[in-house]
Amino acid sequence: MVRILHFFVFLHLGIIEIYSQNKTDYQNVYTKIFTTNAYNKKILPRPDIYHPIILDISFFFLGINEIDELNEKFVTTGFLWIQWADEGLSWSPIDHNNLERIYVPQNDVWKPDIVLANGFKRFVELGGEFYFVEVQSAGLVIWIPFEVFESRCSLDTSKYPFDSQVCNITFVVWSHSVAEVEILNSTQGFEYDENYQENSVWKIQYVTYTVSKQTRESRINFSFHMKRKPLYYVINILLPVIFLGLLNGLVFVIPAGSGEKTGFSITVFLSLSVFLTIISSLLPTNSDNTSILGVYLLIQVVFGVIVLFITTLQLRLSHRTSAVPTTGCCAKLARCTRRLRCKKNAVSDENTVIEINNEHKEMSCDEEADVQWSDVVSEMDYLFFLLYYIVYLSFTGGVFAFLVMG
Repeated sequence: MVRILHFFVFLHLGIIEIYSQNKTDYQNVYTKIFTTNAYNKKILPRPDIYHPIILDISFFFLGINEIDELNEKFVTTGFLWIQWADEGLSWSPIDHNNLERIYVPQNDVWKPDIVLANGFKRFVELGGEFYFVEVQSAGLVIWIPFEVFESRCSLDTSKYPFDSQVCNITFVVWSHSVAEVEILNSTQGFEYDENYQENSVWKIQYVTYTVSKQTRESRINFSFHMKRKPLYYVINILLPVIFLGLLNGLVFVIPAGSGEKTGFSITVFLSLSVFLTIISSLLPTNSDNTSILGVYLLIQVVFGVIVLFITTLQLRLSHRTSAVPTTGCCAKLARCTRRLRCKKNAVSDENTVIEINNEHKEMSCDEEADVQWSDVVSEMDYLFFLLYYIVYLSFTGGVFAFLVMG
């Protein structure tokens, strides 16, 4: 029984043809194409004058290297998968020991002169002399040039660091018209390579590609829709600036007689100025698009100047003697503010108004009362404290709502 099984196994192996190509088979194919058939890479391998060469182009993406806001440069790494048919490079596999494919230096065969249309530097040829193309027996040529692409990208940094950008990588057949060489929708389009690495600053939301034949040359455009990752900038820029702005309003809580009012205001203002000097290097430098965050930081400095000016004025008023009467707008301001405070301190109990603070009495703004300069400064602190935080919180909330949601 065992001998019978061995017999059928050897019989089966004998029937199967085993192909093992050697150096001679490759040499014969090369001789047939380049010597016997006298293949000429300078001749456009069109099937006829009525049909162009069809290019199938796919883009395999490895990652974003850099986005330069100042120079508006988009640097990426990837490779193109380009296929076309060239009848002059075909052969019969049966005549050459079933040899299906060979590899030829890219400069030994015709290849399309595809260039980066929106390149940042000069036009350069894809690939290099050491690149090989795969040639299949049916005449299908596969070219895989690997490149670091530097393309131009118009950036709008007005919503930095919550901005989204769209950058394009456009490839064009430079020398030949659409009637001679045409790019069709690729079979694979855009793909992330298995070695793809996500950028630490930018996140790719999606990528679209379109083929255009409206111009003389055929071109394919890959559009990268990206969004900046804002966490680093929120922690290192936005939150410290917001907290310094909140501290700036606490100067109105410090009594004028403590002697610390001006010192606190100047310290916060200098801290904000020094901090803004440090983070200015992190902000994108672009004169065409004004950064809303940059305007916000400038207004923070303006707030600090206004607070310092009001604090200095308050100290000047607090040192006036009783010999200088408190008349005019200062006295009216003190009476109106005191009236608001007295109403706030009053509570209602069974339709009876009970005064919590017996030292204050409810008065009208037109009622004459004895108001000292210390009272004016105290009421100014109360008024500007409320006014500052209302304006500051409303302004800050509006700016960041526009940046995040707008």
